Amino acid sequence: MAPLLDYVPKLKEATEVQCKGVYCGMPSYFPISHMLKRNWFLPVGPPPGASSKLVLESVKKTSSNSRNYTFIGRFPPNARLHLQPLPGYSLLSWSLESFIPPVTPYGDEGLGCYCIMYTRGNGVGETKLWIEVKGDIDVSPVLEVSLISVYINPPLSTSDELQQLLSLLPSWVSTISWTSVMDNMTF
Repeated sequence: MAPLLDYVPKLKEATEVQCKGVYCGMPSYFPISHMLKRNWFLPVGPPPGASSKLVLESVKKTSSNSRNYTFIGRFPPNARLHLQPLPGYSLLSWSLESFIPPVTPYGDEGLGCYCIMYTRGNGVGETKLWIEVKGDIDVSPVLEVSLISVYINPPLSTSDELQQLLSLLPSWVSTISWTSVMDNMTF
């Protein structure tokens, strides 16, 4: 990154990502941050018109040691959902498949999360999903959730701030850019 600092002074504001929170707090499209030795993140505002949300519709006790969480999500055509049961809790079942996939590892702490890639055609879609978490259900919180909305198609794939940043790069730099918005929740 050092060779670009003379061209783009704003990069001096970029902070190296410290692995905290679900999937290190990276609004990434693919779960690859554990494969990169160093990451920098330069936060800018969301693109105009970006809208996505994940709402907790209900929580129900399903047994003496499990709870069912039902969510309604309004996602763009490309999104990721990261689910991380907190220590002492595990994912028992969910509405996405009849099996629970292996945990995706991340970070130096040996934690992991379940990474769900949501892709659809054009437009924003609404999805209902539920997950069942096992553990001491009388203690909260039990689960961290991150919704990463990824905008790879115009006009939401860019913002004025991103365009200003890209215009400062030298001609020898080849870029592929898009915008993403990350929302973190704890339940």
